[in-house]
Amino acid sequence: MRYFVLPFLAILGALVQGCVVQNHASTIERDKNNPCAVHVILQVGIDGTDSDVIAVREQLEACYDKECFIPCASDNKLGCKVLSHVIVKKWSALSGDDRKNFHHIKMVDDDKLPSNADIGTPNGGAGGGTWRRHAYPRTYCHEALHLLGLPDQYCSRIFDLVTHTIKEEIKCTVPPDPGGGTCCTPDSAWPRCSQPCLNHEHDLMATLSAELTCSNILDVVKKAGFDQCPKECCETPHQASLVPKNLFFLGPSYLRFGDKDIHYSSFGFSGEYTRFVSPKLGATLDIGLYFHNESQMDYNVHFQQFNITGGLTYYPIQPYTEEHALNFSAHALAGISQFSTKYLYSSGGSTSVDKNTVYSFHANIGAALDWSLNAFNIRLLQADYTPTFFSHSIQNNFRLSIGISFNF
Repeated sequence: MRYFVLPFLAILGALVQGCVVQNHASTIERDKNNPCAVHVILQVGIDGTDSDVIAVREQLEACYDKECFIPCASDNKLGCKVLSHVIVKKWSALSGDDRKNFHHIKMVDDDKLPSNADIGTPNGGAGGGTWRRHAYPRTYCHEALHLLGLPDQYCSRIFDLVTHTIKEEIKCTVPPDPGGGTCCTPDSAWPRCSQPCLNHEHDLMATLSAELTCSNILDVVKKAGFDQCPKECCETPHQASLVPKNLFFLGPSYLRFGDKDIHYSSFGFSGEYTRFVSPKLGATLDIGLYFHNESQMDYNVHFQQFNITGGLTYYPIQPYTEEHALNFSAHALAGISQFSTKYLYSSGGSTSVDKNTVYSFHANIGAALDWSLNAFNIRLLQADYTPTFFSHSIQNNFRLSIGISFNF
């Protein structure tokens, strides 16, 4: 069965990754469906190994998994939400057109030199940089802020080991440099030194000992001109509807299976994972497993059906958000169904077993209604038409499900 499952997982992953590519390497934009939400989207192409891609992705996603807030001047309880997203891909896997919209980062071994990145422009062209492997924690987070347009906020000096003189490397953007203008004093044992600029002692752009903060994110938003909330966001408590990146569902299901020759009712479990690519659209993977047993005088038969489908989920009435009490969705999925039978015959005190497994194309078309309780959702009902095509005929199956869904 894994030979059927793996291609569908690959297709779903390609669908999700393909849908989220933006038209800029550093994108700052207001949500098309919600004027009270601003998205900061960074796209980075890693020119290195698969391990490099994983290391950079893990650090950047951990740093930028933030929700920030722009308060209204008239009432600081109202305002706009700022949501950050980071997309990290392997440079060699990007097409020529996609490379135009990704920052090009070369990964090199640690040569004791600092990592670097171009100072980017929000909604402008792609930049680049060179990052060292196994860098100090938050190094990539700092360099990513350069790609989003922020400059360094520290001064630094270098001791020239040949001439034994001190050279100025970086000055504070707002003078004077700390230390009475001298910044710091490197020597042969400590050839490069730095100090945070005034009022930036706890700023990631000045020191890697600091965490990335909403102040950094809001500086990026300000450079793009999105630091003011629209009027309608400040007049009513209409704040940004937070669209999750992921939605998981799990619950019991009833499946009515069959055609004119064989039909029965079965029970089991179904699960779904939806990755949102816009407030109203998500890529969905659905898995279901169902069982049915029948007993006769001289034999028992066990039926088992395993389904896996992938496709799209759409919210036609309103974008999915936990702020809505009810969320209605429709989906259209396609995949593979595995149908297994196991006959156990009893005769004269002995038992024989006959097993059979067949496969069929499987569709899954339906709708669901979720009731939001903030921490989680209750799926009040999901109804699906799930036809299969075993034995050169069509089985007009249908499925009913309830359960719990979680989003984040």
